[in-house]
Formats: sequence, structure tokens, C-alpha cells
Amino acid sequence: MDSNLRRTLESLVGDLIENELDKSRREQLNFMLRDSEQCRMHFNALMDLQCGMTELLGQPREDVNGLETVELPTSPHFRESTKHSKSRLLSWGIVLAGLAASFVIVVGPSIPRFGFQQIANDSKSQETADPALELMQSGNLVRVGQSSSAEYFDGGPTVAGQATEFNREYVLNAGLIMLTFPNGANAIVEGPSVFSVLSPTRLLVKIGRCNIHAPEGAEGFRVDTPQTEVVDLGTRFSVEVSDVGLTEVQVVEGAAEVSGKAGMQLDGKLLLRNGEARRFGDSQAEFGERIEFELDSYRGSLPDRIIAYRCMESNPPVSNLVSLTVQRDGREIEYSTDQLIGIEMIHFVPQKNLLHVATAPSAGPVVRELLESDVSLATGLINPGGSPIPLTTDPVLRGSQADNELLTLGMGFRFKRPIVNGPGPDMVVFDVQSKVDSPNGDGFHVSPLKFSPGLKSYSVTRYDITMKSAQALPIVPFELLSFPNGIDLLDAKLADTNRHQIPSLQFFGLAVGIDFSELGYPLGDSVDGLFIQDDADVKKQVDPVFIAGFPIVDSPKTDR
Repeated sequence: MDSNLRRTLESLVGDLIENELDKSRREQLNFMLRDSEQCRMHFNALMDLQCGMTELLGQPREDVNGLETVELPTSPHFRESTKHSKSRLLSWGIVLAGLAASFVIVVGPSIPRFGFQQIANDSKSQETADPALELMQSGNLVRVGQSSSAEYFDGGPTVAGQATEFNREYVLNAGLIMLTFPNGANAIVEGPSVFSVLSPTRLLVKIGRCNIHAPEGAEGFRVDTPQTEVVDLGTRFSVEVSDVGLTEVQVVEGAAEVSGKAGMQLDGKLLLRNGEARRFGDSQAEFGERIEFELDSYRGSLPDRIIAYRCMESNPPVSNLVSLTVQRDGREIEYSTDQLIGIEMIHFVPQKNLLHVATAPSAGPVVRELLESDVSLATGLINPGGSPIPLTTDPVLRGSQADNELLTLGMGFRFKRPIVNGPGPDMVVFDVQSKVDSPNGDGFHVSPLKFSPGLKSYSVTRYDITMKSAQALPIVPFELLSFPNGIDLLDAKLADTNRHQIPSLQFFGLAVGIDFSELGYPLGDSVDGLFIQDDADVKKQVDPVFIAGFPIVDSPKTDR
């Protein structure tokens, strides 16, 4: 971690512990923890130390929830001496935590055991929360490990490290959530589902599907359904509950014990071992019916995707991209913008009667540079032409012998060096979106520049980072430009505009990863360039503000 970033984080944590964090610094801490895995890891180390140090300053007791709290004397003299003691301990703890965090980053798991509550977004919780109590209880909380396009009916945790509430019913409409339990068990809940976290070792699934991994040491972890109680005996298994409560249990590895729910008048218990699958209903006749085992139905990890991005600006609104965190082949990788492979624009034919350029004061002077050379999410070539039907033949590009009227609507580009098709996303497309636009992102088609047997177009209908993602950051204000008809837009100068407007709404940065395998390219093939078309939704058009490819391995080479 950068030394300046580390010092800033430690200062914020010190103020948090002393309950002296004002609103602006609270927001700063929230964004740092949300956007940086390294910040979360170091924060966790500080929290672990603080939990131990707090116990040294008072006598633990049991509160109504069975969680340990600290009873501190209330005299002003004692509070002042306690504050000084905590500060001294924290200063020593920060030194130790720096070493511990460095060690964890090298060899530890990527999912934090402790994390942070949503510090900035809920003003009511800011007023009533007790930071010290939260820290002391953090070891008993069930937290989000990862999420992918998760959307709740009435709100729920999505940010890595964010804690769930016990006994609250969560309605997950779409996407996936990985929950991490204190004993080491993980549960991946797939939307649509209705679930509740009942305790640090117990999950209730009323409807939907979850996938459990309970490693050694997590034996006894339990999943409740309307009909059954499933107790882990050291295993990987999945549980699926229908809308009438029928429960299917499939054991992928190890064993699980299934019994009828208390009061259901179902006799006995069944031990399911590796490769077994059974269905459980609400009668004795339906208890433990054998069904086909489906290994492919078990999900052990979240899908490869764009996870988060980080910008140069420490506080929103943001503009200049600094890095991207992407999951490829199940592994999280953070790429700096210097490691990304940029593009060269070769074709842009837009929809008529629309604004086609988003620009900021620092951009220019030539239009093509808005996608070719800058890293700003407030500049780009927007509203490219499109079609409701994806391409099945080569696009007709500028520079060909064809008449201008026959040129294919859309935008074409080549990568500054060929991209090797690897596992997971191979490139990223950023789009800007307002709260009145489609929350899933503007749809578009991606096609090869030249078709060959096996290649096809791929349509994007949902982004990895959507308007409902906590990772979607507000973007700085920008201008929208239009140019005279017939002008070669790519080589036009920004000063040649004949119309400009400033949007009145706040826009956010959305992102989606494109896996070249979806276009039919075999793993290991090189891709020189691609073609993007809007999906011709009459209401909204895609607004590309940043496009780049990923190297097959991390590389310090700069290609932007």
C-alpha cells in the first residue's frame, strides 16, 4: 500500500475509534474501504488489534444478544485517561498492523474476515451507531465477501466487508451474494431468493438457491428451509427451495445431515454423501426422494467480471481512471491504467440528430483522442449508430470503396497491440448513465471486424457495475457536443462544434467486461480489433467513455 494512503487510512481509523470522525472524513473512509482491497485488509488488521486492546481497558459482560461488550466507568477523568491509553495502544498497534497486513496480503485470503459497515450512506445509522461496539462485535458478524450485480427489493448489503443484520429478511431479486461466516463457511446466494442470517452459524433460505462451502473447522454449519434443517459435516453442498417449500439438497463433496423441520412431523434423519441428491417435501412420503445429481449446478465462486474501479480523485465526483479490479479465472487482479491496452479508432458513424461527443475542459483537441489517449470517464464518443439485430457479416468501414450511405452504423477500433483471449473478461467498456436511464446499462452489440467460421456477435444487456452497484461512482460534469453533418467526426477538432449542452443530471460510471470467448474466439487466439453497435433502443443509446483491453499477464508496459 502507498505510504501516504496508509497514513491517511490510519488517521481516519484513529478518529473513528475516538468517535471524532466528521461527515466528510466518514465519507472519505467509506470510499477508501469500498474501492481498495488493500485498504480493507489494513483496516481489518487495525480492527483486530483494537478489539483486543479494548478488552484490556474494561471488564467484558454479556449483553442481551449474547455478544461481549465492554463496561467502562463514566467519570470524565477515566474517559480522558482511557482515550489517551487507547491512542497509545493504537499507535503501537498501527506499527504491528502494518507488518501483519503486509503478511496477510502476501499469503492471506482475498476475502476479509472483518470489514466495515456502510459508514457514509445511512445518516440515521451514523447518528446512533456505536463504533466501539461495532468493532467489538465484528468477529461475530456475517459479512459480504463478494457480490455480482446484486439487487434487493428493499435494500441489503452488497459491498465487500459490509455486515448483514441477524433475523432480517432479505429479498435478493437478482445477482449473487457471497456471505462469509465467522467459522470460515461461505454461502453463495443466487437471486431471486429470500433469505435471513439467523446466527453466526445458521442461514435460513425461504425460497431460492444457495451454495455452501464449509471447510474443516466449520462443521455444524446449518441451513434451514421451510421443510428441512441441513447440517454440514464438512462439505460442499447446494440447497434449492421452490416457491411451495420443496427442498432439494445436492452434496458435491463430504457429507450433510438432513432432518425434518421441528413441528413438521417428519421422522428420522438422512445422511447424504458425496454425489447424492434428494428432494424433501412436507410429508413423510416426500421426505428424501432420490433425484438426479447435477454436479454442474453447484456454484463455488462468483462469475468472472469487473469488480470495481478506482479514480485519481479521492472524493466523488470522479473523472480520471487509475485502476480496475477484475476477476479472471476466479482470481482477482487489479490493473493500473498503464497496464491496460488502449485502442485506435478507425470508424464512427453515429445516429443522426444526436449529440455525439462528451468532453471535459482538460480534453482534446481532436475528437478521436477522447477514447484513444485519455483516461477520463467524462469524455468519449457517445450515441454510436446501431441496429436491433447484431451483425452477421463484416461491417462496412470508412476507407472502403463503399458509398458513405452504405457504411455500417457504429464504431470500430483496433487495439494498440493484439489482445490474447484468456479466461474471463478480456476488455472493458465504460458507459455513463443517469438515474433516469436503464439501471442495467445501455445495451449494445460487440462484433468481430472480420467474420470467419465460428465467430459471432455478442449482445450486452446487463453491465457488471450497474446503477444499483455501490461501485458505480458519480462522474464530474461534462459537455455534450454536436458537429456539422458530413464531417469526419474522428478527426474533427473540438473547437469545430456547432452545438453544445451541459446535462442537468448527475451521471455515474458503469462498466462491463467482454469475454472474447462469447464472440467465438478460442482461448489463446489474438484479437486485433472489434466493432460496437448500439442495440437501437429508441429511448437510450450507449455512451462509451473508456475502452481498453487486458494483458494476459500483468505488464508494466504503457500502451495508452
